[in-house]
Amino acid sequence: MCMAHKSCVSEADSAAAAAALFAWGANSYGQLGLGHKEDVLLPQRLSNFCEPGCIKSVTGGGGHSAAVTDGGSLFVCGLNKDGQLGLGHTEDVLCFTICKPLLGCPIRQVACGWDFTIMLTEIGQVLSCGSNAFGQLGVPHGPRRCVVPQAVEAKVTGDTNVRRSFSGREIRALLLKPVRLICS
Repeated sequence: MCMAHKSCVSEADSAAAAAALFAWGANSYGQLGLGHKEDVLLPQRLSNFCEPGCIKSVTGGGGHSAAVTDGGSLFVCGLNKDGQLGLGHTEDVLCFTICKPLLGCPIRQVACGWDFTIMLTEIGQVLSCGSNAFGQLGVPHGPRRCVVPQAVEAKVTGDTNVRRSFSGREIRALLLKPVRLICS
């Protein structure tokens, strides 16, 4: 997946400044957000994607994708068997869809693991959803999966807040300020 992005500068240039999202590649679960599950060999532009917001970032996991807008909205699509899209259900989603459980909670960053998603809010709170089979949601005594974003349990001391979140296949890491790395 690739993103062409121009910064949103003024209302007069809003049409020209809107982000354009292009997707191609494996699409077995609809993770490209194109409305189907066929693989795509050439870049295809996603039309009417999260307008009028501008796309700040896009990331992908094992079979799902997530995009954050400049306004902090989170859009998700693809494989959702463990609730990794955070939509409150486990059905796959073929088009980028706003994550309604997070409305009113601006997202700064999102990181997708194999079958889970980690979100960092604008106020520094870390949320997670999806599979918790290996404790990757940061909820060690929680359920094996979570279909809506929940707060990550963190043992952090002192004046510290989360700056960035990173995810791998079945791990997550948080970069904290002052700089410390917590892995699980």
